[in-house]
Amino acid sequence: MNTNPHASGIVEIALEQGSQEWKNWRRTLWMASDAKVAMGYFLRGNSTKQQRLLIDNRKGLITERTLSTVEDRLFKEGHRMEPEIRAAWNKSLNTKFYPTCYQRQEFGASLDGIDLSSNLWLEVKTTRDSNSTAFLLASQKNVATKQRIPNAYWSQLVHQAFCVPKSVTQVLYCITPQDESSEQVGFFIERDELLEDWPTLQAAWGKMTSLLQDETPPARATFSVKSYADDLKWITELKEARMQMQSAKEKEERALAALFAKGARLIPGVAEITEQTTPGKVSWKKVAQESGASEELIDSCRSEGSIKRDVKFLNV
Repeated sequence: MNTNPHASGIVEIALEQGSQEWKNWRRTLWMASDAKVAMGYFLRGNSTKQQRLLIDNRKGLITERTLSTVEDRLFKEGHRMEPEIRAAWNKSLNTKFYPTCYQRQEFGASLDGIDLSSNLWLEVKTTRDSNSTAFLLASQKNVATKQRIPNAYWSQLVHQAFCVPKSVTQVLYCITPQDESSEQVGFFIERDELLEDWPTLQAAWGKMTSLLQDETPPARATFSVKSYADDLKWITELKEARMQMQSAKEKEERALAALFAKGARLIPGVAEITEQTTPGKVSWKKVAQESGASEELIDSCRSEGSIKRDVKFLNV
């Protein structure tokens, strides 16, 4: 194990992530990826059970915590994509992110990337598709930073902020759909903003440390942030709106097919169909460009429920 000392007891640990030596090192520390467990933000199961599994792992009673088949597949796919995503950001920002690990006191963090010359570290998240909660939250604009990140991920970033060298001032948080349904979203977060929540996380880790000797599960800790229930309500509304848009599009396609079956006249040229990306706003994008369209389609697709579309014909 190679180490390079940094200020305030922060040590860089040069280990290959995923190796047995790396797993052994992780088992001796409270790691950033488990901060959600300490905070009680484990969303796919009973948080107390996950805390007990983490404690048993620290005690050496178990060597690995079990992931579901879906979680395991997503984790492996995300890990496979990390080098490509890191390289893309290095090219885009002219940075030199490289993966590494840091330790500070009894806390550790395995980073997807860090560039000390740019005072940045990198956190890569991958998600199944662009309809995932994490991706939809990150895609929001003009909202507080905390509202763009699930609490589980926020607690991980808070932990990392404590472990990285003091010269590092920002994290680049990026999230990429694995199905390539949309471009990745990335934005910078000030380290100082994350460290505002370190006392809360530190207290949660203190309770976990007590649990090493005590069988009483700690009470759930919370950050002063909009509740996850509020996030879910917003996400549900957005998903319903997307479903309505898809339903309207399918209805339009059926109507067009029926008109053509009746011999509807086609207008020569290319029809460019555009629609609002968000109902109620005037942001438009081209969603289709078709050779010919019926006259009846022009009126039917200008307004369909909460979706507003427009058709214009381009000269060819």
